Amino acid sequence: MIAWLAPVGGLAVLAGVPLAIHLLSRQSRRERPFPALALLFRASGGRARISALRERLAMMARILALIALLLAASAPVLRTTWSTPGAPVVVVIDASASMRQRVNAASAWTAAIGTAGRLADELAPRPLQLLVAGVPLRRSAPKPESDRGSVRALLADAQPGWGAGSLETAIAAAITTLNNRGDLYVITDGSRNALAGVDATALPSGIAWHQISVCDGSLGNANYAVRAIAVEPGSGRVGQPLNVRAEVANFSNTTAELTVRLDLGGDAREQHLSIAPGSSASFARAFTPTVAGRLDLDAAIVARDGSALGTSDALPEDDRRCGTVTVVAGEPLRLYTDADQRDQVGVARPLLAAARAAGLLVTVRPGSSIAGDLRDSDGSMLVITAGLAGGSPTTETGTALLEHLRHGGVWMQVTASDADARLTAAGIDPPAKPGALVDLSSKPRGLLLGARKLDHPLTAGLLGREPLLARLEAWRYRPAPPQPGSTVLLGWADGSAALALRPIGPGWWVQLGISPADGDTSLAALEVLPLVIAHLSDVGGLRRLADAAVPCDSVRRAITARDPSGKTLGTSSETADGSVRLDHPGRWMLDGAAVAVAIPAGESDLRPMAEVLATPGEHSAAAALAGLGDRPLWPWCLVAVAVLLASELLLVGGLPQRIKPAASLRNSSAP
Repeated sequence: MIAWLAPVGGLAVLAGVPLAIHLLSRQSRRERPFPALALLFRASGGRARISALRERLAMMARILALIALLLAASAPVLRTTWSTPGAPVVVVIDASASMRQRVNAASAWTAAIGTAGRLADELAPRPLQLLVAGVPLRRSAPKPESDRGSVRALLADAQPGWGAGSLETAIAAAITTLNNRGDLYVITDGSRNALAGVDATALPSGIAWHQISVCDGSLGNANYAVRAIAVEPGSGRVGQPLNVRAEVANFSNTTAELTVRLDLGGDAREQHLSIAPGSSASFARAFTPTVAGRLDLDAAIVARDGSALGTSDALPEDDRRCGTVTVVAGEPLRLYTDADQRDQVGVARPLLAAARAAGLLVTVRPGSSIAGDLRDSDGSMLVITAGLAGGSPTTETGTALLEHLRHGGVWMQVTASDADARLTAAGIDPPAKPGALVDLSSKPRGLLLGARKLDHPLTAGLLGREPLLARLEAWRYRPAPPQPGSTVLLGWADGSAALALRPIGPGWWVQLGISPADGDTSLAALEVLPLVIAHLSDVGGLRRLADAAVPCDSVRRAITARDPSGKTLGTSSETADGSVRLDHPGRWMLDGAAVAVAIPAGESDLRPMAEVLATPGEHSAAAALAGLGDRPLWPWCLVAVAVLLASELLLVGGLPQRIKPAASLRNSSAP
């Protein structure tokens, strides 16, 4: 579509001036025969007709040149669009941590904001909505609108986050808003993590997809990152080694020579790493904590090629990763039971005696306290449930125990009562499913053990004690068929599980399908129970904390919270249920406990992904804006004027030639 920025159509009548002059200058004449010129006219008649044609063509060239000059003065532009004019538009800006990367002299976020502003202007007056895909998702207006005030306000206020953002959520919201008609512009840095899981070819047919990368091929320029800090075991003891490993990645195109520092509670170690392009390396050290508590853990890239990193890193914010690790003076154990601790033949006394014999620090709590105690468990303690009161365990109880397991904790479930047998973690199968209580007390002998697996850390104390195990029998027990994925360490002669466990994430769910009460089994009278409980901490030691930091935008519940700067958070940082969103990296304090927060590992890989670049509708920011902007046509009008004037000169015989003086002619003809 052609538009006129400075219409001067009224001056078009000037194009008729040459024609009017030509017509007015024509004189009427009467032809008179002249015999002496008859032969001359006959010889040059063809040339006269050609000369008349040239004069008419020259006149047309002058008229067209004048028209082209008037068109140039009108400033014509070619106005293009990528879709149906008037259809709604939704612009989505990626607000993840990778948008903080340096692109030339500015950040990718600055380029994205500028591109979105230009898009809003060029697409006017079409209704438009802007979505900033951070956490939480922000909208310029509930629906697309022609007024650009709310869009400009959001562009001025929005900032990139430190997490993975919410690009998928924003795209889903945009599709719903467009309702199968309009344009969807997605502005990202084009990195591998930007559009992972998004299939642009699956959009409704009425929505046009436009992916805009603001980095223009400069992605992943010399970016180095600490992607994770692994700790094994997940929690430590004073005086015992704690293995710490930092993973460092090189996303540049050349081999990186980096110096990395590991620091645990003030004890710092450094190591030089040589990392090939596109690969990673690890820096591992064993630390022996001397104090208990929640120790700070820090891994940082401190130098490159023997000198400071300076500004050569595309995303300096991921060169350091903080973490926390719990170190205890002794392994703590928490027993949740509603049984009477003073009962000589009850469930609680044998468990307490076995735990104390194993050297564990024991705390006894009622079963009703599980949900509150383990709501934000960090997995640093051992938990035993046994002898719970009647009634169905609440959903909150199972959820709390699942949270404990997912943080690397160990839960030993003793199925002594009906409530014990019904207690399950939400959505997770137990190691074995206990059935109804079977009473064998009227028979001369109880049920004996069958299968034995003594090469596991939990049963390592029973190795070589087969005569002891041969004396273990149950008079009242619950048949418990083992579940897929679990390991049976001790099994009854009928094939059910007496001691089984299964991994739940980094944690372990241990199930003891035998009651320690004197009237139920011979377990309390033997040494089996202390030997098993003593090795619960060894099972916990098998777990490995894959990352000592939680990703940005994680949510934790806390009554009191301070961010890394030490600022106490107010109600604006909390959700309705008292949760706190950890929205930037650093060491947070939640209810007095330290929690380390870091940029998600995937945000450090700034290299473009081939699948993303091949997505239909892929454009750079420059190409997108050029395709939408007004293309001026007046230079072509001036070129047309020049071509027409040159043609007119050629038609009338070119530039006048210089005539030689008569004297020169006479001299040249002299003999």
